[in-house]
Amino acid sequence: MQAATYVRTRLRISQTIPLGVMLDHVLAVGQLPDIHRDPFDRLLVAQAHVENMTIVTADRRIARYNVLVHDAGSQGQNRGIAYTAEVRSMVAAAFMAVGLALAGCGGSGTLTFPGEGSCLFSGVTQLVYPIPNATNVPDALSQVVFASSQLFPYSFEVLINNDPNPGHAKRGTAAFFQRIGAGQVPTPSAPPTLSNPYYESATLSTTFPHGTYYVFLNDSQVSCTPTQAGSFTTQ
Repeated sequence: MQAATYVRTRLRISQTIPLGVMLDHVLAVGQLPDIHRDPFDRLLVAQAHVENMTIVTADRRIARYNVLVHDAGSQGQNRGIAYTAEVRSMVAAAFMAVGLALAGCGGSGTLTFPGEGSCLFSGVTQLVYPIPNATNVPDALSQVVFASSQLFPYSFEVLINNDPNPGHAKRGTAAFFQRIGAGQVPTPSAPPTLSNPYYESATLSTTFPHGTYYVFLNDSQVSCTPTQAGSFTTQ
């Protein structure tokens, strides 16, 4: 069975929603104390710390980190070990698939993953600034902000173009996202329809002369069609 098929099958059977590895997670690994050297466990700890999540484990060493832990206990220890082994097998299979793909590319390190239709985001997201369909938006727009149910993958970017055709979106302005607090969202902004959303901002370094512009979400590492998220009109 191919690695990608195996991972997707196990996720579907276990009804598990995957948590992608973000730049914040990777940076957090380097801030962890040197309690043990298992790279998979350290990444899980970093993710739990950044996302304020709880780790379910029978490994008591994990509790020594500054992270929320639910102790699987001695009765569930064997199941915990089996679960950990399965997760590691899934992760290892995914890394193996990437390694084989790199080898197939001649070791260049450049990968283009085939997309399937539009660039889709697994969570729910909403453009909040500028307000969708707003008019009289300053032509020196400094950022766009989204409210989302989960953080965008690190490869996601915003594209802004004066052409509504998604196929032409990549000809416009592009910027990557960074997480911000609710108090950092500019005003006026659209009220989020999500409960306790994450806010992510993309900083812009260009001006937008009077006209209507279309905002798209794009996965920069996947060959897919950008998805339109809204539009606005500048002064």
